[in-house]
Amino acid sequence: MVKPVNQQKSNKQNLKTILLAVIGLALIVLFFILETQSPTVQLLKPRVSKEEILSQAESYFNQLLADPTDFTREISAETDLNLFRCVQYYKKTNHKFPDLTVGRWKVVWKEKQPSSTVMEEPQPENGFEITFDFSGNLVGFHIKKKSFVVEDTSELSEDDVVMDAKFFLESINIKTQSLITTNRDIKKTDDSTKYKFTLKDKVSRWPHVTDTYVFEYIGGRIASYQWNQVVDLKAIGQTNHVAASAISVILMAITWLTIIGVIIVLFIRKLRRDELEFKRALWIGIVSAVLLFIVIVIRGVRWDDLVSGVLSGLLALIGLLILIPVTESSTREAWAEKLEVIDLLFQGKGALRETGVAILHAFFLTGITVCFFGGLIFVVTSMDIGYLVVRHDMIDAFINLPNALHFILEKIISSLFIGFIFLGFWPGYLKKKIHTNRFLFIFLLALTFNLGGLHRLYFHPPYLGLILVLPITLIWAHFVRKWDMLTVLMSLIGVLFFLDLMLIPLMPDTLFSPPGMAVIIFVGLFFLLGVYLLFRPQSVKDYDSYVPEYVSRIAEKERFLKELEIARGVQMRFLPQRVPEFPSLEIVSLCQPAMEVGGDYYDFIRMNERYMSVLIGDVSGKGVSAAFYMTMVKGIIKTLSKKTKDPATLLIEANEIFYENAPRNVFITIIYGIFDLKAQTLTVASAGHNPLIAWRHRTGKTEIVNPRGMALGLDPGEHYRAIIEEKCIPIEEKDVFVFYTDGVSEAMNTSEEIFTEERLRLVIEEYAHLSPQLLQEKIVQAVSKFSGKAPQHDDLTMVVVKIRSK
Repeated sequence: MVKPVNQQKSNKQNLKTILLAVIGLALIVLFFILETQSPTVQLLKPRVSKEEILSQAESYFNQLLADPTDFTREISAETDLNLFRCVQYYKKTNHKFPDLTVGRWKVVWKEKQPSSTVMEEPQPENGFEITFDFSGNLVGFHIKKKSFVVEDTSELSEDDVVMDAKFFLESINIKTQSLITTNRDIKKTDDSTKYKFTLKDKVSRWPHVTDTYVFEYIGGRIASYQWNQVVDLKAIGQTNHVAASAISVILMAITWLTIIGVIIVLFIRKLRRDELEFKRALWIGIVSAVLLFIVIVIRGVRWDDLVSGVLSGLLALIGLLILIPVTESSTREAWAEKLEVIDLLFQGKGALRETGVAILHAFFLTGITVCFFGGLIFVVTSMDIGYLVVRHDMIDAFINLPNALHFILEKIISSLFIGFIFLGFWPGYLKKKIHTNRFLFIFLLALTFNLGGLHRLYFHPPYLGLILVLPITLIWAHFVRKWDMLTVLMSLIGVLFFLDLMLIPLMPDTLFSPPGMAVIIFVGLFFLLGVYLLFRPQSVKDYDSYVPEYVSRIAEKERFLKELEIARGVQMRFLPQRVPEFPSLEIVSLCQPAMEVGGDYYDFIRMNERYMSVLIGDVSGKGVSAAFYMTMVKGIIKTLSKKTKDPATLLIEANEIFYENAPRNVFITIIYGIFDLKAQTLTVASAGHNPLIAWRHRTGKTEIVNPRGMALGLDPGEHYRAIIEEKCIPIEEKDVFVFYTDGVSEAMNTSEEIFTEERLRLVIEEYAHLSPQLLQEKIVQAVSKFSGKAPQHDDLTMVVVKIRSK
């Protein structure tokens, strides 16, 4: 009975998920209803269609007697933001809107350029621009280059030109009785006269708005005309919030710079520790860079557009190569389960039940968010408790296909950066800092969303926006904590997409145009895809968790370090654990491996009360392999020392055994000395090692004891026997003998200079009167001071023996 019960539970959960998505879709529709019913938003609605504007524009264009086949035509729409603020102020103070339209249609004709000029420097263009307001009134036009100008050698007086301009204004139903002429500028050339002047209306039709008409005459005809509605921003109180806006900008900058600073610091730290994976970031970065390049050049392919596109693409690539690896690493440390679906998507296994859940949940969160904003827009503008803020190009999104592509690609790229920073990295970072306090986490995350700039997007003054959007940021913080990263990223794309489409329903026939229908079809298909995947049998539970390469590398490194730690412990146990007590001898020793384990070796062999052997050696190479051969030699010498007290014989036999059992590229240098306290002698043999330095108390000088010899492992035996020798020297009270490896005499500084044997002798001569322990410390200090910040490149081993006074 377990399986049917589980199946029934799963079906209920699926139906709940679908219901949430349906609610989200309904809320998206409600968003468009609410915001389009806002009385302020209605000001942005065109009163004539795009087709009517194009027809009027064509009529003006054809009057210029130009050949349309030589030109391409574009149309766009914009909002006059200052005028938009002014009509909202008028509504707040007079409880009604002035008869003003705040939108502008612009139609541009550009001369067709040969394809060979695409990469050339921009050339002066032939073209024509004409602008209408959303009521279809002519707002301005501009003729580019003289090919549109009919040359006229007749001279017109300034009064004639002004009169002609007024006739023109009368022809487009603008009263001229109250106009005065200002800003006059006259320039004469050999073949024409250029007049530029402004007609200003003395009588304002609407408070705080001044109408000005700017004309430019060339060769006896109008080359440029522009109707400007100049708004007194100070009079309508828009300058009263300068301090609040400045504080808002500062807070936003601090928020962004703080998060970006943390990202950069963590990137450097994790890069040094090899805790980043770049494979996914590289692919996403390349795709984003290409998309950004397309975004920039999609409306123009001239040289400056291409350069700007390439630079922006490279910056996007670099930014994502830093952002994505840090986000992924931080999120895995905080809650790796949030990346499970994304991990499988990158592995080509995205047809999962959880992918469907993510899509449908994204519809729900998107719907809640945009409906919340729609309600705020309706309430704020209906009750006149603040000002609505829109981008000047929001109504331009689906005027034509290039604009639509530009809009879609822009949303994708901006969503990537915002999503990875605020929905990926920052929540994971806060989660690690705030382990258990859920409410503090949600509040701080919501505050970050708000201060990051959300409060500035749609409402003014800034403090009003900060208060209004706080509830939705708290909702988002809750779902960021609850749902996986794929869900919140898709939700962010949906929110940015629909909020920037808020004015599209106001455009005549926009929703039923090819781009508009494409959006409706895409949303429907995406919903159906979510439902289809929801009932897929495959789940993330059917697959092993993804393990990034850097995690495997770190685990391997940790295992290696653990093994090195064990090896070091074994090696150190092979070295003498304490210095032996021996009559008449003071002995100290030191071994500092350059790596975790080393190849230097020293030992003491006490034969009886008369004889004490001291030896020190150095295996070629460093690390684990050197330590291995060091332990081999230790065993060989320990065994042979029981058979002979002759240092040269011992080394000859040790060489034969080592040569038979070690590879040819491995050799060991050793110096071996036997102190005979009865005879008061030291007998020394060397297997190619650094010489023994003896300091004589009687003279206060050092001498070198360097018997001839060859390293173990270089010769099978005959030649070795022929060259090795012993030296027997007398010893006296307070004499000092220093055995050492080349890690001491060949220590290197940052300039790659070596310490040298001569410097070592000078240090010994200066401090040999001290105890062996203090002498050893002085030698180490001298080597360390000489090396400076240079890393230790070889093992440093030393044995100091001093003859006690009787």
